[in-house]
Amino acid sequence: MAIALVQSVLSSNGGPPIVASMASSGTGNLISVMCILGGTATITGIVDNAAGGSNTYQAVPGAYVTNVAVGSTDIWYAKNSRPGATTLTITISTPVGGSTMVAEYSGVSTGSVIDDGENLFLGGGNTKVGPVLTTTKTGDLLVAFVNCSAVVPTGVTSPWSLIPGDVNCEYAHYINTGAPGTYQALFTPHQTDATVTSGAAFIPPQSSSTGGPKTGMLMSEV
Repeated sequence: MAIALVQSVLSSNGGPPIVASMASSGTGNLISVMCILGGTATITGIVDNAAGGSNTYQAVPGAYVTNVAVGSTDIWYAKNSRPGATTLTITISTPVGGSTMVAEYSGVSTGSVIDDGENLFLGGGNTKVGPVLTTTKTGDLLVAFVNCSAVVPTGVTSPWSLIPGDVNCEYAHYINTGAPGTYQALFTPHQTDATVTSGAAFIPPQSSSTGGPKTGMLMSEV
């Protein structure tokens, strides 16, 4: 079964804690939680109200990044979801503003699920891009998002697309049907203010073949 988006909901951050809403979660899915936070805040834990007890949320290794002048970004996730979760409570280290995108996907591995997690800080004078993600499986789900110090993006270049519900044009995803390689989201317009960005690659259940080297352009041209 191919990876598919089930739902995505953008919430404004308040708190602490941050409370994010979603439609009732399904069974056996991936719940991805992408947070933009002010200052140097960190996420210290996430719980939800799934039937039979909360799903287990973990940080994507390598995804967190912070810059005191721009803010912080981080990605947490729960795999093999329990049904019925409608509210996520996100504990953060300091009371700050920002936004949280909760996106649920079907068809993602219920076992080992992380292929890559990366972050990037870009000072002024650099184009808005996500971090470079290196995949080892065919059919990975890639997510990336940016927190900008000034001008927010208005879109992202193909084959990436904005996650539905993203009114700020900061959250993007790409379900890669090609061979393993390196991939990077390019946000538009290409203003050059300082940016922090996080990204992750999640693998599908079947991973019997990693495929050969990918030819042609893998990364968005910057």
